[in-house]
Amino acid sequence: MDYLNTIEYRISPVRALKIARNCSGCGRKTFFVSTGQFRINANGSLVDIWLVYQCEKIDPKTLGAESAKVSVGSALSAETDNGCVRIIIQNPYRMKVRIDKLLPELTKISRSQMKKLIQEEKICFAGTYLAERTEIILRFPFSPLPF
Repeated sequence: MDYLNTIEYRISPVRALKIARNCSGCGRKTFFVSTGQFRINANGSLVDIWLVYQCEKIDPKTLGAESAKVSVGSALSAETDNGCVRIIIQNPYRMKVRIDKLLPELTKISRSQMKKLIQEEKICFAGTYLAERTEIILRFPFSPLPF
């Protein structure tokens, strides 16, 4: 199939991801978030650098932090002549992102409408989560054009 319109996205983290660990302060398993600080330790000719993480329950400033906020950049806008648009999503950091949750954000279509279009095979993709490179096919017509 010839695609006149290809849109490419690259997924990259905006901030360090949360880590689930046992917290000695809370006494249970909670999420730890990056404080934005790092520690450097030199031992002979080796230098170790660590991100400093803190329990989100102890630090009230981080209670509203999201676990995997992503920045999505678009290469071009879509106008279709042949009834198909191919979306390529690059995920070089292999972040665990569900395709059915990302697509409504990219296309500005509600999740319920998105599920209906997937069932009608107007939107096709393989797998549940993004791979390092994921290809999604949008078959038109459906209106409005989502971009």
